Amino acid sequence: MRIIAPLSFLSLSLSLLCSTAATQSPGALWSLTPNVTGSVPTQRRENPGTASDTKLYVFGGRAGNSGGAPMNDLYEFDGKTWTQLSANGASGSPPQRDKAGVCWDFKRGKLIVFGGEDTSGTLLNDTWEFDPVTTAWKDITPASNNPSARRWLSIAYDPTTGAVILFGGLDASSTHLADTWMFNGGLWTQLTPTGAPSTRRQHHLVTRPDFGDVVLCGGQDTTITTTAKFRTDVWRFVGLNWVQIATTTSPAATVANDAAYDEIRRRIVLTGGNSIAGVQPTGEISEFDCVDNAWVIRRGPTAPDPVIGRISRYFTAFVPALGKIYKISGQVPNGGASPTTTCEYQTDALSTATAGSVGCVGSAGTPELVAPDLAWLGRTMVLEVRNTPATSSTLLGFSFTTSSIPLSLLGLGPASCVLTLNPLLVFGAPKNTNGNPELSIAIPNDPNALSAPPLLVQGLVSTGPNAAIVSNRLDVKLGAL
Repeated sequence: MRIIAPLSFLSLSLSLLCSTAATQSPGALWSLTPNVTGSVPTQRRENPGTASDTKLYVFGGRAGNSGGAPMNDLYEFDGKTWTQLSANGASGSPPQRDKAGVCWDFKRGKLIVFGGEDTSGTLLNDTWEFDPVTTAWKDITPASNNPSARRWLSIAYDPTTGAVILFGGLDASSTHLADTWMFNGGLWTQLTPTGAPSTRRQHHLVTRPDFGDVVLCGGQDTTITTTAKFRTDVWRFVGLNWVQIATTTSPAATVANDAAYDEIRRRIVLTGGNSIAGVQPTGEISEFDCVDNAWVIRRGPTAPDPVIGRISRYFTAFVPALGKIYKISGQVPNGGASPTTTCEYQTDALSTATAGSVGCVGSAGTPELVAPDLAWLGRTMVLEVRNTPATSSTLLGFSFTTSSIPLSLLGLGPASCVLTLNPLLVFGAPKNTNGNPELSIAIPNDPNALSAPPLLVQGLVSTGPNAAIVSNRLDVKLGAL
């Protein structure tokens, strides 16, 4: 059960503590990554980017803004420096290609490449992996039972099975595909999921580790009518099946772009690509909000992003350790200037929840206060206390000022167990389906609240008659999506 606490007093407190007017509309935006060094990739297009926990990877693609030849060089980016890991044409690398499937295998710590189109226009169905430890490529194509050769497919890591999932693409006879495959244990297996998405190419698969699934969005199918060839449906792959996510809103563009899942804001970001409205490429930005299951248009066709401009067929991915989406290269209209500048995407008002103090040990361990859903304007913040005794009850205290009150002064516990805030507001936290105390707090959609000091939260967990322990304190900063 999830209880949403009333916020009249807290909202009033926020209003009194913040400025009277916001200077600009806060939220996510593209900016130039400062002080980039190293071997920046040359302009290229037509392969997706991918990322490990710590780095962005760019493999191959087709050289230049138009024309050009497929490549097989590999680069990594750590937020500051680009490093070329293997040169174009290097011995031992996969054959040169574009329009391939590229993803990161988080279970094995390897970069995976499947299929695509080679320098002669032949479609491929080989599987390769790159090991960042040995910095070596390896052909891991199984002897049999491989997916058919194809281009414009998509692959992604499935956090539930620890396998790589493949969907769709365009085969050698220009047939749009709708098959689902799983690569696990060095073997490809074709799956027969229920309710699978329709045939498509140039779609996007993204991993959502916090949801434990893979999401498919976008794509194109020229076998259907022109007005409907851009797919706007959204699907999740979970439990070896596809389930459509109901949404009443649509993105601005779904093909000739790349998708990245921002794990902090819990949104899938699509920038540029071929607009449903007919602009090719566009400078529109669409975000799929994974909390509300709705598309949000951040930039429209009449006001393209001033940093990215109009762009398509670029390389992008979210790097968890850096907390940002990064983008490099791509195709610009009319043979424009080379878009080889590294860009990053994140909100300029980031919500955070950092530990301000530690808890004390109880019979079930040390109570841990966490925020599975952060404090975004207009959203609901979720607070959960873990490691509490099954028979205990929990109160959550809220404040804007710190304190140091040993529980011994309150007759509730040892002097070493300290309440580190002055509670202005206290709520009981009922237990959720996991048996953990949980409280949901509706955050007002007021940009002025961003200037308020951090909201301090700490749990008080009963351990018996007139006895209690405390959790850690979280210092919560409000943010704007």
